[in-house]
Amino acid sequence: MLALALSLLTPDAVACGGIYVPPTSQTAGAALYNASSHVVLAVGADGTTQVTIASDVIGEPDDFAFVLPVPELLDEDDLTVAADAIIPALATYDGPRSVEMSCSDFRPDTEQACPEDWGTSGGAGGSNGAGGDGVSVEGTYLVGDFEITILSAEESDALTDWLKAAGYTVPQSAAGVLQDYIDGGSYFLAAQVHADAVIAEGEILPALGYRLSSFPTTLPLRLGAAAAEQAQEVVLHIVAQRDADANWGISNLTEITLEDECMLPDGVSLSDHHVDAIEAAHAAAGEAVWFTEYAGNLDDPYWYDIAKVGIWPWDLGLDELGLDEAEGSELVFQRLHLRYEPNQLTVDPALYAGADAEVREIRYVDYVIELEEYLPVCGLGMIDGGTCPPTEVIGEPCEDDSAASDDGDETGGCGCASAASAPSVGLLALLIGLARRRT
Repeated sequence: MLALALSLLTPDAVACGGIYVPPTSQTAGAALYNASSHVVLAVGADGTTQVTIASDVIGEPDDFAFVLPVPELLDEDDLTVAADAIIPALATYDGPRSVEMSCSDFRPDTEQACPEDWGTSGGAGGSNGAGGDGVSVEGTYLVGDFEITILSAEESDALTDWLKAAGYTVPQSAAGVLQDYIDGGSYFLAAQVHADAVIAEGEILPALGYRLSSFPTTLPLRLGAAAAEQAQEVVLHIVAQRDADANWGISNLTEITLEDECMLPDGVSLSDHHVDAIEAAHAAAGEAVWFTEYAGNLDDPYWYDIAKVGIWPWDLGLDELGLDEAEGSELVFQRLHLRYEPNQLTVDPALYAGADAEVREIRYVDYVIELEEYLPVCGLGMIDGGTCPPTEVIGEPCEDDSAASDDGDETGGCGCASAASAPSVGLLALLIGLARRRT
């Protein structure tokens, strides 16, 4: 189910989060997340934030609908539908990835026995890598393929009655959650696919967006959790076109970490390993969890190296998210991943600006047996297996051993004059793909 939505109209209509092919050199076609939703918070230079969400359809799309609490009154100018490609492109850009490495990344393939210039030594290689009583209809708009109604309410029973009369099925478990949002001053965005929309079963719905006057302090997920029947994945992409001194985090859920910079087990794809690692960490915690999958700053040269996937960020279509390259502000990317069972989410996740601005990405290394000498295998640790071939020494040893300095400084003596080559990033294809959830 769409984690942000209250969406149950018929037994055969289920609204799921977008499921995307991961950016990896592995075989395409496997879903990276099971029952996931992608949400984008795009913060403009003026501090306004465009929220964009997407879901795929299992069942008839004209049966799809959802209700979303929003913190302020929206009008037609605040509503938009983004291009189909934007969220898959962004999910590729900031998603977990794999890299190809070889023995030469850890030691040189060859070295000169006696370099011609004894005073030069090699350096380390870098990485490149109409309302009823108690309910008011504030506006009704046709936006793309969606018919959207903005509602306000005084109490949950009246809102539930209105929704049912409009064709929405509201689970009884959602009534208390609705009242909490009403008491907190929320409005409600109710969206249905209008009758003239041309969307086939199984196709991804257009990405629906709405603009807020400021960055939201919480993610309204409890309503969706109340209607869910299985574990939920929410991938939150934050793109901020403004200075950011710290990464965002979630203050009221448990933060976890995943092992990375390790080799994928032999024969295991990035997608399968990453899914299993998230599920295992969530099960071990026994509660709703979150972790940072990516954090980078466009003005940081190191971040640009590790994030480079062959696409300049502004070519992702960020204008679809309400951002403007002409503003010239610093561009910050972050990706948070949340996972929870429906009964584990008792509060809406609260966003905060953390104390650090550390560059992060989740990266795995494609399995090569020789590298067991240098890298742990994810989930298994160091394995006593393959070893890299010895470095080939070229030429004869130095005839004058006195060339080395007397004080033990080896910078003037013989030695390795070549540096390890940087690891090459595997092909990272932008796929607007959609995969069925794994069984």
